[in-house]
Amino acid sequence: MCHRKLAKKRKEFDTYIDSIEDKEDYLAITIKAQQIFGCLSKEVQNYICEKLDIPEAKVRGIIKYNSLKEEPKGRFHISVCLGTTCKLKGGPEILSELENLLNIREGEMTNDERFSIEATKCTGACIIAPVISINGKMYSDIKKEDVKYIIDEYRRL
Repeated sequence: MCHRKLAKKRKEFDTYIDSIEDKEDYLAITIKAQQIFGCLSKEVQNYICEKLDIPEAKVRGIIKYNSLKEEPKGRFHISVCLGTTCKLKGGPEILSELENLLNIREGEMTNDERFSIEATKCTGACIIAPVISINGKMYSDIKKEDVKYIIDEYRRL
């Protein structure tokens, strides 16, 4: 994030902090920080700690427990389940196909910021495995061959 944008976002966050009464509602504040900054990078986490005068472990705990995002994600964020059943039914091959089609690796975002991919643990959808989700929309019982059609659908948006 460039310094000018970061400075503007810090000012917006500062204004938000100044406007709220309950400065100990750390979850709400951390969620608002994610909305303002786009993600909760190490730099943003440190800024939250500095503004609220709380230990880093407190913010880290909130982020981990609530599955907040520490890295920027694409407009279309793809989660690939690699739980045991999905793994046995082709999850790794689906992940590999996504990586090849989008020319990125798991944990990365495309240069145009349209797509990002993450591998997840079991999503609890074992009966319809393997599954992926794109921005929360679940695709079930997919095959490697289906991946291109799904991605093409999102490329048109």
